[in-house]
Amino acid sequence: RMLSYRVHVAPADPASARVLIGMREQRAELPPALIAEAYRRDKEGWLHYIERALAAGMSVMSDRFALGDIVYLHSLYGLPVEELLEAYARSSIPRPRHTVLVAVPPSLAYERIVARGRRPRFYETPDFLQRAADVFERVLPADAIVFDNTAPLTDERVAALARDLFGDLTAT
Repeated sequence: RMLSYRVHVAPADPASARVLIGMREQRAELPPALIAEAYRRDKEGWLHYIERALAAGMSVMSDRFALGDIVYLHSLYGLPVEELLEAYARSSIPRPRHTVLVAVPPSLAYERIVARGRRPRFYETPDFLQRAADVFERVLPADAIVFDNTAPLTDERVAALARDLFGDLTAT
């Protein structure tokens, strides 16, 4: 049997959203500290939704949460990893119970980006991907689950990852 799930995309703080979209689209050169603050406010904006879901007994899964932000902010703008980690520790951003790294060699990641058939974003370069992989190795918690994504993704591989994270999800 299939399990049902709800997907909720939390609205970002409008000012933060403008900064993050402007950064991603390279609309203007923005100070790194402003970008870091926008990332933090964006994540803190999710707090209400995360707490409500957890209180209801639901699991919450997020793509590229705070550690991903730290990796990007360092790899793109050179912000010090230690300062970013300290700011995260002081914030009200919730800490995940599990961290999963979907790992792929940077060279293969770049091949997959190019194979999409669209122009890569400014940060989708071999150099950036290597820097990001190096930083992920530095900040990844010791108990993180590393999912090797070099092989084709199959239902069986996704089910094995889900079992690692959540145990047996068989509906009764």
